[in-house]
Amino acid sequence: MKTFAGLTGATFITLASSVAAFAATPDAYVVNFRDNKSEDSQILDQALLEALTMAQANVEEVVIDTSTAAKWEKGAHEAFDREIVPVFN
Repeated sequence: MKTFAGLTGATFITLASSVAAFAATPDAYVVNFRDNKSEDSQILDQALLEALTMAQANVEEVVIDTSTAAKWEKGAHEAFDREIVPVFN
């Protein structure tokens, strides 16, 4: 089961724990939708890094860079590969 919650432009996706889960599997994913050309995205990146450091959680960040179609598609595939989203079109 997956639970969704938002935090200032980044989406936390918490994965339910499983008996067969591996230690290398993150407890949660942070999907960061950003634009490399945007100053606001750079500010958010720093705030997100600080928040993750303070939380001291086993979290993996997945970046979906919307500045170009190719970067957006690459990031979307990475989210799909981690089973964060059920379908990628």
